[in-house]
Amino acid sequence: MSTTPTDPNAWPVFSPEDSQYTVNTIYDVSPTFLGDLSAYFTMNPFPVPIEQVTGYENTARIIVDSGPIPAAQATIDFPNVPNSYFGLAIRYIARTDGAVASGRLQLTFNGDTGANYHGTLATRTGITFANVQTNHAINSIPIGMIPGSLAPQTYTAGAGLIEIPGYASTTFATLVTSKGAIEADNTLDAQLFDVLGAGEWNTLAAVTDVTLQPATGNFVAGSRAVLYGF
Repeated sequence: MSTTPTDPNAWPVFSPEDSQYTVNTIYDVSPTFLGDLSAYFTMNPFPVPIEQVTGYENTARIIVDSGPIPAAQATIDFPNVPNSYFGLAIRYIARTDGAVASGRLQLTFNGDTGANYHGTLATRTGITFANVQTNHAINSIPIGMIPGSLAPQTYTAGAGLIEIPGYASTTFATLVTSKGAIEADNTLDAQLFDVLGAGEWNTLAAVTDVTLQPATGNFVAGSRAVLYGF
């Protein structure tokens, strides 16, 4: 038999009835798997590891959010990256003030600007597929396209997702995959592009620092990047 807590701030008393957990003085309800999680944790008197509920040991978590940058700047940097995740992901939206209609967005690791990267980048519309860059022994990895000052509209941007699995490993060279989009001219057909990229950092060093930079010019105000661990 359950009793009512004398302390009004105490946890409710739990009693098993008919193979269900009952929360006295609150409500009677039987939790279902992946149902109302707040009810589940309220009714369960013991802590439950998150992986038993979600199926994942860890979920993606924000490590650093640059926020919309307030003024033009050459790079967006993520220093002192923790090594406690399997992989890193970066979501971005950006534009450059460089004198181009569209320019590459580039990535480097650990301040290394030597010819230690391999990279490929391609764009696609509904009617064309074009190679932008495919090179080895280059100084950065191309991971996207963003509009510049010569783009017809001043408010278009490039956006995308970069993934870096196994970034803390010293067993394999670091691989990068990316996908994104860029609107070159929203008054014409075939000017909205998919952008696909891949790259490798030719070293066995663990990644501790990630830098994004336009190939031409600076990031304009309002550009933003968020680093996640997963």
